[in-house]
Amino acid sequence: MKHTMHLMRFTYDKIVHGTKRIDLRLFDDEYKKIKLNDIIEYVREDSGRKLICLVRGVIVCERFDDIIELLPVQMFGYDSKEEIKVRVRRIYSFEEQMTHHALGIIIMPLQEDSVENENEDEYLSYHRDEALDLKTSRIKNFTKVNQMTDEEVSWKPISQQIEHSDEEGMSGEEKAEKVMKMRMKERFDYDR
Repeated sequence: MKHTMHLMRFTYDKIVHGTKRIDLRLFDDEYKKIKLNDIIEYVREDSGRKLICLVRGVIVCERFDDIIELLPVQMFGYDSKEEIKVRVRRIYSFEEQMTHHALGIIIMPLQEDSVENENEDEYLSYHRDEALDLKTSRIKNFTKVNQMTDEEVSWKPISQQIEHSDEEGMSGEEKAEKVMKMRMKERFDYDR
């Protein structure tokens, strides 16, 4: 299934450059439809450029802090977990998180479509050669992009370890217990 989502330039660029591998959203009715191996078409709000990504994993937790604690900080495109938490709190209130819960979509970029905007056309008339080089460099060949770090190659996404709905055979209590076990293991590994 294909989904379309809009992103700000800063976040879009992080995904294109391979520094951000997870998209955080509220687990509301719109995003409950996202499953493993779905396609997401991200549209950059300011220019209309589009990026096609594959959904490699889906993680659902009560709050975004839980997702941030479970996953390596490098997946979020920031240097510290505290910075990620501050940025998420600016977007989603505690009440929204408790009402809808938190969704982490683990993504892998596949293809970017370059779309011209008015500023690039103006720039072309002044610095044509530089602008043409810049324009062609924006068309990414994602076979050359490091889509997974060395540790991610052997890492099995949490979404493949935890079932997310009662129909799939796991109760809410069993899911919570599994998440707690993973948290404890991560903390134990971190303390060593």
